[in-house]
Amino acid sequence: MQNAATDKAADATYLSGLVVIALHLAYAIATVGGFLSLEGSEKPISDPWFAVLEVLIIALAPPVLIFFAALAHLEQVHRLWMVAAGILAAIALTLSAVLHAVLIVIGRGHPLAADGALLAFTWPSAAYAVDILAWDWFFACSLLCCAMGLRASPALIWARRTFLLAGLLALAGLAGPLTGSMALRNIGILGYAVLFPLAVCQVLLALRRAKDFWRA
Repeated sequence: MQNAATDKAADATYLSGLVVIALHLAYAIATVGGFLSLEGSEKPISDPWFAVLEVLIIALAPPVLIFFAALAHLEQVHRLWMVAAGILAAIALTLSAVLHAVLIVIGRGHPLAADGALLAFTWPSAAYAVDILAWDWFFACSLLCCAMGLRASPALIWARRTFLLAGLLALAGLAGPLTGSMALRNIGILGYAVLFPLAVCQVLLALRRAKDFWRA
């Protein structure tokens, strides 16, 4: 029964991880498309690219949460740390999904989304502060907890290191709003938008290489 349950957890981890990676790749492609469509370096990404990015961020929430939940049910992981990672990720992704859903509904032409308004996606604004809180704090802490949860699994040592680095870089993104130099927030983006999917990929590769590592 234990092996069957663990097999299901491994399958869920693998399948949800594939979706997470696919959505990150789609986000990267849409981001490149948005930047290529810019008429000037100072202008924000316009629709439909911006709308696509918003939808992808919302769509990312379910597979990421399934991935963390399934990972917590593998053996040779510290479950309390993984549960903490899942809870923190749920807070981050809920904040992010609600924020971007609101931005989609009101549209970029709404007065509340204009430069300097409450929901403007520029700093300083309430909308941007929520996004920073979600990704550079709650999701960063989630990644660090995930790294702690994997510390007992030799097969996932590289994934653990990548989760740890991703979490630290995501936290470093807080330097942007704290110093007023928002270019520093790109450090955090490197953590959760680049290294996080890389860590997920490393987990999937470990599962493929040694399907029975969690039973050792």
